[in-house]
Amino acid sequence: MQKTPNTSFFDTSVRGIELSLNVFIAYEDLAAGKRAKETCDLMSANLGADWRIETQLASFKALSIPKLRRVAALEAASSDVLLISCGDARLPLRVTDWLETLLGGDHRAMAMVALFSCQRPASGRATKVENSLSDTAKEGRVQFFSRFEQSSPGQWEWTGRQPAELGEWGGKVAP
Repeated sequence: MQKTPNTSFFDTSVRGIELSLNVFIAYEDLAAGKRAKETCDLMSANLGADWRIETQLASFKALSIPKLRRVAALEAASSDVLLISCGDARLPLRVTDWLETLLGGDHRAMAMVALFSCQRPASGRATKVENSLSDTAKEGRVQFFSRFEQSSPGQWEWTGRQPAELGEWGGKVAP
C-alpha cells in the first residue's frame, strides 16, 4: 500500500498556483491610509504565506484631479477588493460619484470594505454614508462590509451586507 503525502487542497507549493488578492485603497488622510494598510496586513496574516496582496491607492484629494481620477478608476476596476477608509462617517461627493461610476461599469471587484474611525451611532443603525455605500455596492453586484472603531482600543465592529438575493449578515470580531 502506497501512502500519499498529507497535503492540503490549498497547498500551493504542491499545485504551483500563485494566489493573489488585489486591493484598491481610497483614503481620506494619513491616519485613514494607515488604518487601511493595517487592515490589509490583517487580511494577509489570515490568508497565509501562500497569498500575495497587491495594493494600489489614491487619496480622496487625488480623486478630485481628473487625470488621477481616471488612472485610479482603471486600477480600481481591476481590483478584487475596494477599501474605502475615512475618519468619520462622511464622504466627499467626488468619492461617492467616483465609486458609482466605477461600479456602474466593467470591474472585477468582489467586495467593498468601508473603514470608519468613528464609533457606530448609539442607535446601532447604519449611518447615511454606510447605507449609500451599501446601495452602491449592491448596484455594482459586490458584497459590502463596514468597520467602525469601538470604545475599547483595538476593538472593531464588522458588519456585512451582500447583494439582496444573497441575504444580509453582521457580526463583531476582534483583530
